[in-house]
Amino acid sequence: MYHPAPTAAPVQPKAAEPALTDEELFRRDGADFLNYLKRCQGKLGAQADEELMRMQKTCASILGFVHNHPEQLNRVRRFREYYLPTTRKLLDTAQGLGETDTANAAEIRRDITGILHTLNQAYEKLYDTLLQDVSMDVSTEIDTLEAMLRQDGLTHDFEADFNTRS
Repeated sequence: MYHPAPTAAPVQPKAAEPALTDEELFRRDGADFLNYLKRCQGKLGAQADEELMRMQKTCASILGFVHNHPEQLNRVRRFREYYLPTTRKLLDTAQGLGETDTANAAEIRRDITGILHTLNQAYEKLYDTLLQDVSMDVSTEIDTLEAMLRQDGLTHDFEADFNTRS
């Protein structure tokens, strides 16, 4: 006897999820990278672990800074789109070598550990540059505020300025 196959219910297309903003993408990618650095520790040797901890601290500082200053997001675009994925690719390569002790594997591990030091210096310089710009903005704001306080006569004698004397 012939029994036709039951017809499947038509598949309803899923509603498209809203696209993430650049800020949300940066936050997500950054958190993923920090978690990845944690997972890498203990897999590439003591020197690499030291560099990975330093990198984790600096990258967390950059992420926190951009979270507090989203207007700076464009200044860290290359950091997010090139440096973080390339760093991850290099670390994946080093871990993919396993415990192999061949001369080539040792050279690759040494080169990757060396570039981690260079990357740390670059990431710290990026963070310092971001802070310098904010420092200049803060300094300008403080100078303006102090000038206005002086102009309004509010900086020398608080009691006289606010007529609190009897």
